[in-house]
Amino acid sequence: MEREEVREVSFDQLEKGYATQWEWMEDLFAWLDLRLYFYYKHHQWLGPDSDLRNMLGVVVSREEFEHKLAKSAQRGLEAMLEDEDGELLADSAGLIELRLSLSSPDFPLRLLFERCALDSFEQSCVILAFAAALDRKYEKLFAYLQDDITQKLPTVPLAVQLFLPFGERVEDYLTRFSREDAFTALFDPERLAAGSLALKQSVLGFLSTGAWPDSERIRLFDGQRQRPAGPMVIAQDVAEKLDRVFEQDGPWAVCLYGEPGIGRRFQVEHLMARKGARCVFADLEGEQAEALVKEANLAARLTDACLCCCHLDRKDADGNLLPPPGQLLNAILESEGSRDRVFLLSQLPIRAKIRRLNVDLRLPPTTEDERMALFRAFLGEHRLEEGLSAEELAAKFRFTPLQIQLACDQAKGLVRLDGSSVISAKLMHQCCYRQVVHKLGDLANPVRPAYGWDDVVLPESQKQLLQHACSHIK
Repeated sequence: MEREEVREVSFDQLEKGYATQWEWMEDLFAWLDLRLYFYYKHHQWLGPDSDLRNMLGVVVSREEFEHKLAKSAQRGLEAMLEDEDGELLADSAGLIELRLSLSSPDFPLRLLFERCALDSFEQSCVILAFAAALDRKYEKLFAYLQDDITQKLPTVPLAVQLFLPFGERVEDYLTRFSREDAFTALFDPERLAAGSLALKQSVLGFLSTGAWPDSERIRLFDGQRQRPAGPMVIAQDVAEKLDRVFEQDGPWAVCLYGEPGIGRRFQVEHLMARKGARCVFADLEGEQAEALVKEANLAARLTDACLCCCHLDRKDADGNLLPPPGQLLNAILESEGSRDRVFLLSQLPIRAKIRRLNVDLRLPPTTEDERMALFRAFLGEHRLEEGLSAEELAAKFRFTPLQIQLACDQAKGLVRLDGSSVISAKLMHQCCYRQVVHKLGDLANPVRPAYGWDDVVLPESQKQLLQHACSHIK
């Protein structure tokens, strides 16, 4: 292969920025191809007779053996380049930087570099791994350069050899990949442990679309584009305290606690909407909570969002609720986040020692007046039939805001099927009872009766009194 066959960065548009990220990537890949060619040219890993035969690991010539045995201490490509080659690489990189300075600051790859605070070496490693994911031509190149036909991903040693700054030691840069920081968090941990560089699928999704892909347990709420599920009807005092905390300087941990459905996540979503900010919600219920925290923290960093961790409480063997373990709290609060605000949502107050400034905000059970206001707000334009009122529903059902919203939404949906806007008492009560049954299902297992009224041995008048009593309770 001759150098003339390798594509180079175009110098035709010096005074023009990149229109898209992909136009920028074309030049970055051309710069990478040139660097790979120079690496091939100086064959730091390959011997004079190396070819695909030797890559199979079966045939090794005498010349190849002597080359590997006599090879000098490892040096980076920069130390091997001739002056002309080094100048060409430097000029190419300078042109890319010049055009990038005239381009949009919102290219996802550029945001990743800035928000993860990557230096030039780390940026080059990300470009290398991104190229490997986008263009399969690199698979054969990496296999050949690494003298291993099965190695289709760039390895850590190859990345260090390609991008090691002049005058630096290989060993110092190899150790960078054993740290836990914003740089190594970008790569698939299993492959990185095996010595290969492959970006996480979620990172590839961000680089391709500029958005974090939602999953079952990690969700991004963008207060500039999204709106909460309903209006803020109650707990205005809590909302005002959250506003004041959000405006304060310094790292804060805000602990919102209260019974399920009381509106903890709802409060955070409204806060983000008021401030035009983003928040990553991480559901930590279930297994691998600490690994999920790392992924959520990366999502928060890349999207410039706050972090909100939900379902922090745990249960003992008897099903009793326990406060969140200290190990989990440390994983949340001591990891590198992009924002100074971390929200912790739990049922119990968090009593662990937290190094950050922390605020505990309790969302108490709803009062009857609050429930009445919630029923009215969630029913909206739909009317209750004569004889039924929001006051009666609020007194009868001591619901959380979520239960009231679900009951009202279900009633409105069913009544629309009939082409009406008036909700009957029977329908409204059925929808409310479903919320009661759902809540009881979380607390106890239903018991199937073994006997019926026909099995009760009592005078008929007394049996009727018992039946009336049961009907009244229902």
